[in-house]
Amino acid sequence: MKTKKLLIGLLSVFLAFQSSAQNNFTDLKVDKQVEFKNGVGLNLASKYLNDINSYSADSYVIIRTNMDYVNSNGSMTSFRVNYWGYTNNWEMVVGFYIWNNDFVGQNAYCVGIHQFDHLKIFNENGKVSVAIPRNAFNNYGSITVHKDVSNLATTNPNHLNNWTISHPTQIQGTNIKHINISSPSLNTNVSEKNIATHDLVLSANRILNLNSKDLRFTNAGNIAIGDQTTPLIAKLSVNANTVTNGLSPLHGIFSTLTANQNQDQYGIFSRVLTSGGTGKRYGIYSEVPFGASNFAAYFKGKTQVRGDIIQEGGRGSFIFHQAWLASDMNFISITPQKLNNEVDFNSSLTLRENGELIKGINSNSLKAFSVFSHILSKDVFRVMGDGKVYATEINVRLASEFPDYVFEDSYKLLSLKSLETYIQENKKLPNMPSAKEVGNKGMNVGQINTLLVEKVEELTLYTIQQQKLIDELLQRIDKIENK
Repeated sequence: MKTKKLLIGLLSVFLAFQSSAQNNFTDLKVDKQVEFKNGVGLNLASKYLNDINSYSADSYVIIRTNMDYVNSNGSMTSFRVNYWGYTNNWEMVVGFYIWNNDFVGQNAYCVGIHQFDHLKIFNENGKVSVAIPRNAFNNYGSITVHKDVSNLATTNPNHLNNWTISHPTQIQGTNIKHINISSPSLNTNVSEKNIATHDLVLSANRILNLNSKDLRFTNAGNIAIGDQTTPLIAKLSVNANTVTNGLSPLHGIFSTLTANQNQDQYGIFSRVLTSGGTGKRYGIYSEVPFGASNFAAYFKGKTQVRGDIIQEGGRGSFIFHQAWLASDMNFISITPQKLNNEVDFNSSLTLRENGELIKGINSNSLKAFSVFSHILSKDVFRVMGDGKVYATEINVRLASEFPDYVFEDSYKLLSLKSLETYIQENKKLPNMPSAKEVGNKGMNVGQINTLLVEKVEELTLYTIQQQKLIDELLQRIDKIENK
């Protein structure tokens, strides 16, 4: 009974993973007259094997089905075989899929006491046949093919008639496919029912020990973990909608690496190798509702990104873009992307590796940068696309001494005659930059204001000198007039 339940659970797993994404299993309705016509009750075929050891070690017991060798209907066809011998017994599920006139994804799962490790499946005169090696049997015992055949792809009304089992014989041919035997161990409380259309329910927590071996699902449909009520659209879907304890956070997928090794380690590794087409490709896609406590991603530690980062919004998006070419100066830029996916690199804000911060602008009349005061409800600082700067107030910290030195006794003030000569020769005031220099290099606001103050102070000294001269002349005129 335990072996029977074991096989029921085994077949449920086998059919669940090997069926198509739709999981459309066909209930098999068997005509009782056909079954009894075979002379084996509710089974399709059975045979008592004796004196097995007298046959060649490389011979096979052949199950010749009446299933047509035609393309499968989207799901794997399977049937169940059991053997009861003197010292060993086993039950086995055999599954296969036919496409383009060839077997693909054939599998066999066996439980019980057995020593054989493979089967053979082949097309024999347009029918499917399965060969079991001689060492699968004792010297004598009974082999039976059960009635629960699933997902037949045939219109033959007699597909359940005339199944036969032969004594060991040699097999050869070019269309024979090898099937390795798998021997999973399951413990379930599944009652006996049509397991092709019922779920597998475990009676308690179970551990699958792979014993350092690989586990691979071949030709699998979609796999779901958790409560799934909608059609599956991914190879693996995880729905963690229940909390097993109130202390730990709820994780859909949890990854921990503890190996102390020298090679690179990845908690989650995703690689998209497809290219071409118009569809987007995401290595990892995360979606959460909007809210102050909702985050699509959280990184605690260094985050390394090689490529662009796109921040999408309702009216376009921004791209955090890095240099593509090794010959380019390393930089990162924030670039707007319009609703039509057009990227406006001319409006980027770029930070270069040498510290330069560059803001591009497409119009002289647009603001390249501004500071808006919510107290004053206006810009208090603005840089326009044509280079004009608007500010409420500018305070400049001077790199040189403020020109009060003009009033020191040691300051050498040029005579007006010398000043006139200098102006005639240089067409500018002493210490002031020329028009050509300002045109080429620009004007240092702090420096030019310092020089202007210097000239105002010099002009003040000239004015004082002239006033003294005027006062002296007035005194002389006074003396002459009073004689």
